[in-house]
Amino acid sequence: MYPEKTFMRILSFSVVEILPSLLDKSKTQTIRSAWKEGINEKGQLDDILKPPRFKVGEKVQLMWKQRSKHNLFCGTCGYPLGNCICDPKISRKIYFNKRLGEVEITETFKIEMEKDKLYWIKIKGFYQQMDFINKLTKMDGFKSADQMFEWFDNKYDLSKPKEFWVYRWKWL
Repeated sequence: MYPEKTFMRILSFSVVEILPSLLDKSKTQTIRSAWKEGINEKGQLDDILKPPRFKVGEKVQLMWKQRSKHNLFCGTCGYPLGNCICDPKISRKIYFNKRLGEVEITETFKIEMEKDKLYWIKIKGFYQQMDFINKLTKMDGFKSADQMFEWFDNKYDLSKPKEFWVYRWKWL
């Protein structure tokens, strides 16, 4: 009898803005959509809320561009070895393996982001103070709250409030 194989679930990344924090392991959380497009009870296309993907205590493999056939990537531009788009005059290029390491999920909670005239984050209906937003930004690997909000707004259009799951971890 062979022992049962257990497969570690994967969390994949492709956002170049947070790549440095993944490589130096200062990134300790990720923010992911808490909805998917689907058909609601009225038969209309709508955003359907989904449960968290990971649970506290779960061990997860972090990967860069999981579905890529390549294994080595440039640490500056995030492109595969041989397809790097960086200035060729950069003398010390750093390449990394797509398998970034293993983490254990330590915390999971839902936030809501929206853009009015400013950007806002709510938890359980309460607006969060700038201290919380700055901590969230840093843990997620963005250089500033503005950079983070602009990225999420460009990807998800925060003109209407959107819910997101926050997964925090410790590196193993």
